[in-house]
Amino acid sequence: MGFLIEISLAGVAALFAWRLSRKARFSEQVSVWLWASALAMLGGGVLIGAFHRQLVFLLPHTTGDVLLRIGLALQLLANALLLAGVVFAYCAGRIRIGALIAVGAKFALFLTYLGYKPAFDVVIYDTAFTTLPLLALCTYGAWTWKYPNAQWIVAGAFVWLFGTLLHQGRVMPGQLFTPDDLFHAVQIVVLCLFVRGGWGMRDEPTSTSSRIAFKRISWR
Repeated sequence: MGFLIEISLAGVAALFAWRLSRKARFSEQVSVWLWASALAMLGGGVLIGAFHRQLVFLLPHTTGDVLLRIGLALQLLANALLLAGVVFAYCAGRIRIGALIAVGAKFALFLTYLGYKPAFDVVIYDTAFTTLPLLALCTYGAWTWKYPNAQWIVAGAFVWLFGTLLHQGRVMPGQLFTPDDLFHAVQIVVLCLFVRGGWGMRDEPTSTSSRIAFKRISWR
């Protein structure tokens, strides 16, 4: 069951990455490119993890360890790209630069941690540190940007955070499901919400009025 869920998640991520990449080519929005890349990395990481779990007993220990680390590292990179896309869309000036540096530092920190402890829990911890700032920025964007797409990202972030809590609580809905499987199933729902929000992300606001005049977060 876990293998089927992982394959489904990888397929959904690949499909949405392709759709967002097409949107990015026409719109020329860096934030959308970052999200398309994030979903591609997520799909690749989950796919590697799925085959690692099936072949772990057939592979040499060193090969299996390297494969596991690559799959987890790609998922860490996906989280970083998702957050970078939101930072690029909702921040400007020195705030954007500082936030992107912080995103890079977070990725480097968890990648280092992964080197010492190659386990899926590292991705879960990184997810929590990704969801909270993403939720804060997109809540801001949902109230200040003229389009409602940020609300989809906010909804996805809440579901993602809920899935993280379920995983850490070691919730298992049945004997065929592990906490990892449940988290991956939740991620499918999250991606369905995220792709709606990512579809409308823009690097620059337009002149169209909104409920609240848009003011990008910046510090001069």
